[in-house]
Amino acid sequence: MVYTYYHLFVIAWNRGGSGASGLKMTFSAFPSHDGNPSVWGAISGASTSDSSKQAEEGHKRDPSNDADMGYIKPEIAPDYYTSGEVALGNKFVTIRDTNANYVPKLLAASSQIGMKRIKYDPTGPNSNSYAMSIVRKAKLPDRKPAVTAPGAGMQLI
Repeated sequence: MVYTYYHLFVIAWNRGGSGASGLKMTFSAFPSHDGNPSVWGAISGASTSDSSKQAEEGHKRDPSNDADMGYIKPEIAPDYYTSGEVALGNKFVTIRDTNANYVPKLLAASSQIGMKRIKYDPTGPNSNSYAMSIVRKAKLPDRKPAVTAPGAGMQLI
């Protein structure tokens, strides 16, 4: 069987209002350290990632454990095209089409998650948990592309 998992991230396009109108800010998260996660662990854990795990806060990486990927590290790019997230075949969902500026709310939520130093796990909590958590915290609709995204159901804040 071939498993395809997706990495969720948020693009906030501030078309109107104050600030850098027209920029598409990108909110992503990655592990703070390149670990060596078990492929089998990711496959078997994906189905239970949203309901069975607790987020471990204040994580300090164990250097003797090669599988320890560190903590969830938010990365915010001022423009989508320089974010590293540009890829052919990316699937997008518009979660709210409005001239309201959600960037401050997304920045605040991202900062909250970053300060918690939540242990990164490929099956969650992870970048998918981060993306969906900041969207929910900003009170935006809770939608994602119709793809498999382990950890997307975990709320981090």
